[in-house]
Amino acid sequence: MPARTCLGRALLLSGVGGIEWDRFMQALPHLEDLSLARSFTVLGVQVKCIQLHVFCGASSSGYGACTYVRVAYDDCVKCSLVIGKSRVAPLKGVTVPRLELTAAVLLQNLGQWFAVNWTMN
Repeated sequence: MPARTCLGRALLLSGVGGIEWDRFMQALPHLEDLSLARSFTVLGVQVKCIQLHVFCGASSSGYGACTYVRVAYDDCVKCSLVIGKSRVAPLKGVTVPRLELTAAVLLQNLGQWFAVNWTMN
């Protein structure tokens, strides 16, 4: 069942409908314009080192890749997940080494995305 149908039924059951529902549906397209800044460092604290760590892996049931940022300060280290992607293995028989290669391609695509979208401010 589509999410909008489920949401619509939930709102109707809660007594919200009519004008409120129309306003809600008109506001949904504006969510595409929403942008939130994300900081991987603590403001006002001297950073010693910033490292990018990437991982990928596969098994017979799926494969995935992720990117972490490791920020070292004078007294502590903070690691944050930047982005991760996972996929289910195809139904036809694919070997695990082939899935590992597919995960590496996914990782390379994440790296390209990261290089284009991340700015150091």
